[in-house]
Amino acid sequence: MKKLFTTAVATAVLLTSAVPAFAQDSNQVSSQTAASSKAVNPSSVDLQSSVSAYVTWNSVPGAVAYEIIVYNHTDGYEYERSRQSASVTNKTTGGLTYGKNYSITVAAVAANGYILANNWTGYFTASPTTNWFNISL
Repeated sequence: MKKLFTTAVATAVLLTSAVPAFAQDSNQVSSQTAASSKAVNPSSVDLQSSVSAYVTWNSVPGAVAYEIIVYNHTDGYEYERSRQSASVTNKTTGGLTYGKNYSITVAAVAANGYILANNWTGYFTASPTTNWFNISL
């Protein structure tokens, strides 16, 4: 019984003395992690200006304009909405955030405002190279 009590006391002393050391090490690890993450932090590189998407589509008879919607699926918001004349069948969107998921929808709009045709790119992940898509309307 005395041996069991001695073992329990020794374990308690060991655990009690280990907590402050662990807390100290934790603080040291945090500062080391913060320092090392700054060394590889991609926010120092302007990835947004280098990530773009280029989309083309066929012309639709009767369309007076095309509406283009870029949606950020990662964060859940409409990134950009624009409308251009029917004579233009391409669009470049810049400033996309590297690693986030997007989609681009193109809609052919009639003079009365009705949508004649629409289609989308599907989901894509923005990468440092240009993302190129051809949509069939």
